[in-house]
Amino acid sequence: MSVARELANLVGTPTAGNILLQSTAGDALDGTGTCNIAAGLNALGAATSGDDNVALGRLALGAGVTTGDDNIAIGVTSMDALTSGACNIAIGISALGAATDNNDNIAIGRSALSSTANDADNNIGIGINAMGGADVSGGDNIALGTNVMDALTAGACNIALGKNALGAATDNLDNIAIGQSALAASVNDGDNNIAIGKTAMGGADVSGASNIAIGNCLFRFNFRICSIIFL
Repeated sequence: MSVARELANLVGTPTAGNILLQSTAGDALDGTGTCNIAAGLNALGAATSGDDNVALGRLALGAGVTTGDDNIAIGVTSMDALTSGACNIAIGISALGAATDNNDNIAIGRSALSSTANDADNNIGIGINAMGGADVSGGDNIALGTNVMDALTAGACNIALGKNALGAATDNLDNIAIGQSALAASVNDGDNNIAIGKTAMGGADVSGASNIAIGNCLFRFNFRICSIIFL
C-alpha cells in the first residue's frame, strides 16, 4: 500500500492532494505524486510520482509506472501503459492504450490511437479505431471517424475525415482526405494531396504528389504532379 493510500486511510482525507476512490486506485503512489484523481479498480494503480493526473475506470492509467503529469484517462484500460508521457487525453476503452512517453495527444473513442507505443506527439484521433491499427510515430495528424488513418506509422501532418479515409496510409505526409474512403488505398509515398468526396482518390495506391480531387468518384490512374481534377 502506498504512503498516500495509507495516510488517506488513517486520516480519512486526501493526502498530498490525491483523491483515490478505490482500495487499489493509486496504491503505488510513493508520496511525491500530488493532486491526482483516481477512481476504479487499479486506476492509476502503478503510478509513482506523477502529478495532476485523472484516471477514471478499471486500469485507466493503471499498468504503466506513470511519472508523467497532466494526463486524463477515462475508460477501461485507457492509457494504461503510460510512463513519462504528459498532457494526453484518452476517452474510451483502450484509447491510447499502448502509449508510453507520448505527449499532447487526444484519443476519443474505443481503441483510438490504441497501438501507438511511443514517439507520436500532437495527434488527434476521434472515432472507433481512429489511428488505432498501427504504431504511430508521426506527429500532428488529425483523424476523425471510424477506422480513419488506422494503418498510419511514420506519417505526419495529415488530416482525414470520414470512415476509412486515408485508411491504408503509412508514412504519407501532408495529405487531406475528406469523405468516406477518400485516399483510402494510398499506402505510402503519396504526399501533399487533397481528396474531397466519397472514394475521391480512393481506388488505387496513390504515389503521386500535389494532386487535388473533388467529387464522388475514383481518381484516375494517370497521376500527374500539381494536377486539379473536378469530377
